[in-house]
Amino acid sequence: MAILLNLNVLIISYLPSAISLSVFLLVVLFNFVQSQIYNLSFLQEVKNGFLLYIRTFFTTFAATIIASAPIGFYFISFIYVKAVVEIIYVAFILPIVLLGELLYFFSKLDRFVNKENHPEIYDKGIVRKSLNS
Repeated sequence: MAILLNLNVLIISYLPSAISLSVFLLVVLFNFVQSQIYNLSFLQEVKNGFLLYIRTFFTTFAATIIASAPIGFYFISFIYVKAVVEIIYVAFILPIVLLGELLYFFSKLDRFVNKENHPEIYDKGIVRKSLNS
């Protein structure tokens, strides 16, 4: 019983750090993607990243949960199983997750920033399926 109580206290003690890190990390990821496309100052990128995070909170939060799945590797106690899982993750799953995150952030920037502020690059290079087919 004491072990379970200590585990609960340990998990709860990391909760504020995890929440603040997830918010900070997503704002930084929005900034990283913006810095590749737009010529903005750092403070403008942070402001835009935070506003985009708030505007797309639920979908971005779901993307955060998916991207945070490797935290579960810390709960694998067998070292050999943990090593094999991490190797498989890094070799096969991580590239797909990173590509998915990049495409997600590009789509949000296209939808909210390019449509309003940069119509000359809005919807360029995107193939959408029509709803009638």
